[in-house]
Amino acid sequence: MRGQPPLIRAVEGLLWLWVREVEKRPLATLGLAALGTAASLFAAALLLGVDTDTSKMLDPDLPFQQRALELREAFPGLKDDVLIVVEGRSPDEADAYVRALAAKLESDHDDAIAEVFSASASDYFIRNGLMLQPLDELEATLEDLANASDVLGAVARQPDLSTLLTAVADSAELAADADEGAEIAPVFAALSATAEARLADAPSPLAWRSLAGGGETESVLRVITVRPELDYTRLQPAKPSLRAINTALTALSPEFDDRVSAWTTGDPALRADELDSVRTGLGLSLGLSLILVAFLLWMGLRSVRLAAYVMVSLIVSLILTTGVAAVFVGQLNLVSVAFTVLLVGLGLDFAIHLLLNTEEEIATGLLPKRALLRSVRSVGGALALAAFTTALAFLSFTPTAFIGIAQLGLIAGFGVVIAFVVSITVPPALIALSPPQRIKRAAGTVRISAEQFTRRLADPAALLVLILGVVCLFLLPQTRFDADPMALRSTSAESVRGFNRLFDVAGAAPYRLSVLRADEETAAADAARLKASPGVDAARIASDFVPQDQELKLDLIEFNGATALAAVTAEPGETTTADSALLSAAAERLAAIDVPGAADFASALRALADKGDAAAAAFERDAFRYWPQFRADLATSLAPGFVSLDDLPEPIRTSYIAPDGRWRIDVTPTEDLRDPAALKTFVETVTAVSPDAAGGAAQSLGAARTISRAMLQATALSAVVVIAFLIIAVGRVTRVLLMIAPLLLAGALTMGGAVLFGMPFNYANVIVLPLLIGLGVDAGVHLVMRSGEPGGVFESSTPRAVLFSALTTAASFGSLALSPHRGTASMGFLLTISIAATLAAMLIVLPAILKRLPAPRRGGGAR
Repeated sequence: MRGQPPLIRAVEGLLWLWVREVEKRPLATLGLAALGTAASLFAAALLLGVDTDTSKMLDPDLPFQQRALELREAFPGLKDDVLIVVEGRSPDEADAYVRALAAKLESDHDDAIAEVFSASASDYFIRNGLMLQPLDELEATLEDLANASDVLGAVARQPDLSTLLTAVADSAELAADADEGAEIAPVFAALSATAEARLADAPSPLAWRSLAGGGETESVLRVITVRPELDYTRLQPAKPSLRAINTALTALSPEFDDRVSAWTTGDPALRADELDSVRTGLGLSLGLSLILVAFLLWMGLRSVRLAAYVMVSLIVSLILTTGVAAVFVGQLNLVSVAFTVLLVGLGLDFAIHLLLNTEEEIATGLLPKRALLRSVRSVGGALALAAFTTALAFLSFTPTAFIGIAQLGLIAGFGVVIAFVVSITVPPALIALSPPQRIKRAAGTVRISAEQFTRRLADPAALLVLILGVVCLFLLPQTRFDADPMALRSTSAESVRGFNRLFDVAGAAPYRLSVLRADEETAAADAARLKASPGVDAARIASDFVPQDQELKLDLIEFNGATALAAVTAEPGETTTADSALLSAAAERLAAIDVPGAADFASALRALADKGDAAAAAFERDAFRYWPQFRADLATSLAPGFVSLDDLPEPIRTSYIAPDGRWRIDVTPTEDLRDPAALKTFVETVTAVSPDAAGGAAQSLGAARTISRAMLQATALSAVVVIAFLIIAVGRVTRVLLMIAPLLLAGALTMGGAVLFGMPFNYANVIVLPLLIGLGVDAGVHLVMRSGEPGGVFESSTPRAVLFSALTTAASFGSLALSPHRGTASMGFLLTISIAATLAAMLIVLPAILKRLPAPRRGGGAR
């Protein structure tokens, strides 16, 4: 078209020749498209996968990534192990469940499970549990056991309810006489809980550790470490072990009457759940977005046939881009996996502009083929310019250290070019085979509405948008990046719930740091310095699991625990079965004892007696269900011996001492590192002492800094490259500034919206930045390039094309907000804000600017 820069005119001419040749050979064109689509499908099925490991979305050569890799190579179990978090109503029940689960996993699933370990069920920790206590704590425990030895001894000799109730009543009377009733209160609390649970037909076995004194009376958490047999021929190598764990958990639930809760977590479980949620979310979003997009196309094009042509073009573009991704990328990550939904929005842009302009030409009386060729002359240059500027915007992200967005930039950059080529190939071929009917433009069209809006409301609306943009500028310093991978995952996923419960287990908080040292001496010295650092809860090495002051502690246990040991090792005699009369008699005796909790227990016993002998026998079973386990463990712990580093359980040794002899210092925080400020403080504190510290905490902080820097670099590079290309292509700086300026406003509105809605950027939703550049440049190019049309740009089909392009993009990304994957959902929400901001800048502010500028001179009667 005359009046256009030479480069644009040359491109328009080439596109005109291309479309004319396509119209001449539509069947051959569609055949080649079908062949390419089939090849792409085959490549995708054969080569394409998804890797949910967020650590791989950053450059492996980064220093903190190198340290993390060194740690993983030395201790692979830290990342490969599956953790099972068990919550029981008492320590007795939790430990019983742990042992039953471990036995089932080892016996039934040995082909999927390499090793099962839990400290609470380990012979080493049971035998040396007292020895590992600090001296003051050990003395208190031994005193509690001595006080409970009368009850324990009586029950050991005759383990039945009659003996238990009599012994407890005797102890309560002695406590009342000595005015020490508070000391026996935990015993009555435990007994009352068991009796009341039986009354409610919700059995809860007796917590014997509470009876022995000093035990936990509330629900407790235990952790089982499962080392899976990894099958690397699978997308998820730990899948067989996860399936085995789920099978074992399901089988155990009836045995424990669903009283014990268990969650499977750890990196393999988290990644498996995340992959499932991503697949579900993207599948749902892609299906819903295609439906919404098809509806919007029908509304915008006002032709079922043209809408169908655009949908075919979109599907071909998606499949061809997927094939390119399969060949050149192979493994998608949590960011690049969204390219399909991304292209649903951006890939439609070119076909919408071309066909809406074609519709406009048909409405003037031209035949479809002639109208299509006229449209290529009219908007072809803008389409090519928009395609290549958008592709450049995406490709500008490929040099960054953030591999996640670099990979998306590469796929989307090629995908936009593919969508452009397909849009000027497939729809023209379909139109040549089956042209749409002639369209009469009705009175009162969108053009009239747009013109009225531009004349009457554009200035106040533009002023309002500009004011909002200024307000958002003040919010920019509050934007932040959340590098916590858990911020992406569904809170309802079992692995995420289990992960969060780990923060309630002493010493098991998943966010920690590790320091590697050459030998024990160096590790011990650095661990001592780290322990003294503020914010550090513990700095453990392998030798911390070997008891200190062993000779002194053995003497204490032998002297002060002798009575308790004799009590629990007494030979059992004959037992009797409880009945209602026994409960009534015990209730009467206990009611007369003035110690805390006795009256409540007596009341519960009366209620059980009223329910008959069966209830009394059931209560006895509840009371003694875990007695054999408790008795054996206590006897074992009261007869320890000298131990050394060589006696440590193998899972502990391999978690703290590498095969090459290096020692690991396990550094845990005092604060909850889910708070970004606490995370930053902890990492900086530890690295001030040990600069080579590695682990999840260091990776999260390093990722936040790396990605923030990468996005700033990529955005700046994208802006420079796009502006330079536009200046070369358009030749006029003023027109380029008109194309770019609204984009800056849209960016400010998007950032401000993210702050107002309390939505930080994360690994997934950072794609809003390249998309904002791509979508904004597209709209600006189309509007400015046609601003010289007779009657103004709003008398053409371009604003309507911009609007429906944005609406289809919003429909595709808005559907992501329904995803169960939090990262994907935040992506959809933030991109919807971005698209709304882009529309406001391009269709409200830009027209207000354009009408104040002299129209560029164009040929063919242009003003």
